[in-house]
Amino acid sequence: MGVVYSPLAMKHAKVPVGGNFRVIRSEVERFLAEAPFVKGAIHHGSSLRGLQTGNQSPIGDFDCFVLYDSSAWLEAGKLDWMIFNKGEEHCVQVNTKWLSLDQVRVAPRAELNLGYVHHLRRAVDNGGTIKADITGYLDGVMLKQPVNQVLEEAKAYVSSRLSLLFDWCSSRKELKRMDTCLFLSKVLDSGVHVARRALEAYGYWLPDDGSDAVLSEFENVIGGTEVDCLRELMELKSEYQQLVRILSGGYDASRYEHFLEKLEQQGTLLLKDFLDLTLANLEMRDSAD
Repeated sequence: MGVVYSPLAMKHAKVPVGGNFRVIRSEVERFLAEAPFVKGAIHHGSSLRGLQTGNQSPIGDFDCFVLYDSSAWLEAGKLDWMIFNKGEEHCVQVNTKWLSLDQVRVAPRAELNLGYVHHLRRAVDNGGTIKADITGYLDGVMLKQPVNQVLEEAKAYVSSRLSLLFDWCSSRKELKRMDTCLFLSKVLDSGVHVARRALEAYGYWLPDDGSDAVLSEFENVIGGTEVDCLRELMELKSEYQQLVRILSGGYDASRYEHFLEKLEQQGTLLLKDFLDLTLANLEMRDSAD
């Protein structure tokens, strides 16, 4: 997920550089290697691509999936807190998704949709394994999930994004700045996430699920006005990323606050239009089937 920083974080240069992500990867590997209850883990997302290409985004975070022994939920919670604090120390937002063996065996659909499993498999193929090979568990989850439910899951996901948008717009005046920044980070990323889920509902499982590949395939497969909305959302994210690079060398409060206002106003409208159009598209596909 792209991180939208608070003005205070920008003022004090609490923004990661490429080397920070290498440090966090190493630290997470060390923590998990010393935890016998951790069965395996996968580093995934934009920071993995950044480590591979050497082009790390200053608004990136560190995403990690961890499979652990069901009886060690308390130890897992403590370790998660340690990893989170290590990320704070190096100005990297760490998002760790913990899943127990029991959850995988009993109710995999509650935590792992097919799209996320494919995403993790792609990460493994690209060097994302942090501890042990857990692809066997992932393959088991894929076998248990009927593909014909992917469309329903995609519709539910888009609807949840619309609900989040509505809730935020209803309470925006009451939110603190940090809450607003967290929401704006979802504005930056929801477009690509939704587009990926829509493509999966159409039966397209991308070998590369990076933003550019998603946009290109979305335009080819689905098209329509929603493509323009998605492209503009991606351009907003690119503009924000470039601004963070520039202001990391010298903070300009007025310029930064102005962009946050632009993101709040323009980004939310673009996202709402994109979500409405994409949901309507999925509904039509459902009716046709």
